[in-house]
Amino acid sequence: MGLDMYLYKVDENYIQKSKLKEKSEKLLSELFAVLPEKHKKILIEYLTIQNKLYTEKEKDPYEIIYWRKANAIFKWIDTHIKKIENLEEIPITKEQLLQLKKDCEKAIEAYKKGDIETCKKIMPTQEGFFFGSTEYDEWYLKELEYTVEEIKNKIENKDHKWYIFQAWW
Repeated sequence: MGLDMYLYKVDENYIQKSKLKEKSEKLLSELFAVLPEKHKKILIEYLTIQNKLYTEKEKDPYEIIYWRKANAIFKWIDTHIKKIENLEEIPITKEQLLQLKKDCEKAIEAYKKGDIETCKKIMPTQEGFFFGSTEYDEWYLKELEYTVEEIKNKIENKDHKWYIFQAWW
C-alpha cells in the first residue's frame, strides 16, 4: 500500500461533464431533503431511465503519467491546484503542468548545488502514513527528474489542454 498518483489525458467535454455532475449531485441532494417519499421514488426512476438513455460519449481518460510515493509532486498539486482528497478527480491544465515542470527544474538545480533549503521552499515533501520518505535524497531527485521528463515528452509540445490528476492512498 502506498501513495499512487495518476495523470490522465481527457477532452474538454469530460471536464465540463465532471463539473456538471458535481453540481447535479448537490442539487439532487438539496431536492431530496425536501421531497416527500413518494416523489423521491418517482424521481429516482426518472433519473435511472434518463441515465440509460444518455448517449453522448466523451473519450475515456487514459493514463499518461504514473507516480509512486512521489509526495513532493502530491504536495505541489495540493498547494497550487486544489486540496487533494483520496480518489478525487482534479482537473489540471497544461499550463499548470508546465509550471510544475519549471518548479521541479528549479528544485533539481538547487538539489545538485546542495541547496536543500531551496528545495524545501519550491518542492517540499509531504508527510503521510502511505506517502513514503520525506528525505531530500536521491529518490526525491529521481521523482523530480522523472516528472520533468514525462511532462516534457508527453505534454509540453502537444496541443492537448486538459488533464485529470488523481491520487490513491
